[in-house]
Formats: sequence, C-alpha cells, structure tokens
Amino acid sequence: MSQTNAPTGPARVQAGPVPAPSGPRERRVRFGHLALAIALIVVGALGTATLVLSVTAEGTYLVAAREIPYGKRFAAEDLVTVRLNNSPDVNAVSADNLDRVIGNYAAYSIPQGALLSSDHVTATQFPAPGQVMIGITLSADRLPSFDLTPGYSVRLVDTTDPDTAGTGQEASTQAPLSWQALVVDVDRGDSGDLFGGGGDDWTIDVVVNERDADLIARLAANDNLYVTILPGESGG
Repeated sequence: MSQTNAPTGPARVQAGPVPAPSGPRERRVRFGHLALAIALIVVGALGTATLVLSVTAEGTYLVAAREIPYGKRFAAEDLVTVRLNNSPDVNAVSADNLDRVIGNYAAYSIPQGALLSSDHVTATQFPAPGQVMIGITLSADRLPSFDLTPGYSVRLVDTTDPDTAGTGQEASTQAPLSWQALVVDVDRGDSGDLFGGGGDDWTIDVVVNERDADLIARLAANDNLYVTILPGESGG
C-alpha cells in the first residue's frame, strides 16, 4: 500500500501588524548646561565687541606743530590736533586738555609731529629762579661715549691741574670741583653723532646755578671741564 507524503514548504507566518522600529531614546535637556552654554556665548560676543571697539574707536590728541625746545612755555600755536585710533599703549594728551597744557613748560625737547604725552609737560618754570642757561663748547673726548639728549642730568667736573694753577702739590689730593647741570640742547656739528675720542668740538646748552655760571664758562673756555653722567641717566 503506497503512502503519499504531503509536500513540505516554508512555514506560514501568521499575518498581523508589524510594530514600528523604535527610535533613539529621547535625551533629557539639562538646563544647567544650557545656561552655561548661553553664558559663554554672551561673554564671547561681549569680548569680541570690546576688542573691535578698542581698535576702531577714535580720539583727538595734541601733536607738536613745530619743534618745541626743552623748557619752552607752551603756546597755542605750538600744538595742533590729530584724530587717531585709540590704543592702550599710547600715553597721549587728549585735545580736551589743551587749556591745561598752554602756559606750562616742555619737560623734554619735542620734535615736530610728535604726539604730546603727559611726560612732556611740566609746571616747573624754566630756568627756575636762581638758575641760568649757558653754552659750553667741549671736545668730543670730554663727553660721554654715547649720544647726549636734552633732559639728561650731568655733572660738570673741573679738570684743572692744581700744579698748573699754581696751588701746589697739597691741593692735588683734594676732590675736584663739580657742579650738577641739566642738558637743554646739543649741537652735534657736521659729524652727526656724539662719540668720544674724536677731535671735533660740541656745543652743549646746560642749566646751572647762577652763582657757578661764570666759573663753569671760564673752565670750558680753557678746556678744563669734563662731562659725566649722573646715576640713573645712562643711555642705551
């Protein structure tokens, strides 16, 4: 007796709705982190705005309209105004302070076109009472080995040989006479610089006490004067 087997096939899957795939889990917003991020954005924006303003903001400042020698009393025609970008590195006098500058004195020699700084202005009268300005001419080998500029404090030393002066050997053990002076101007002649060892003569305008002016002038005329720099006044 033959037996017929039913054909085999894939198992039937019961039809029905298929569930939708589940998405990523929703993250909970942490408001503390959100507030911190917003704060950082605001601070960054403010910093950028401040930087832009510091670079682009403008101001009006005072500039020397001509060369202003040391000790000159400021007049209105000595100064002009210029509009420049503000800079934290610029110590310039604002044009609003013009009235406060006029009538004061130049503490340094100011070249034409230079920005006026607060260091350029002093209320000290020039020369001060009891002082005079004299010009002395010296050979370069009696000057410091670097370029003198107005505003330097120097010491003028009497280099007279005591024996030559007829004062005897005993006087040679005494300290030489010296006087403090303030350099006002330097005439460098045609050589263009002030270095010792040369044979050129230099004329220096200095401010000294009135009682010493005649003696200093006579010593300079006889080539018996030497210029030294006071401590803290060395150049670079």
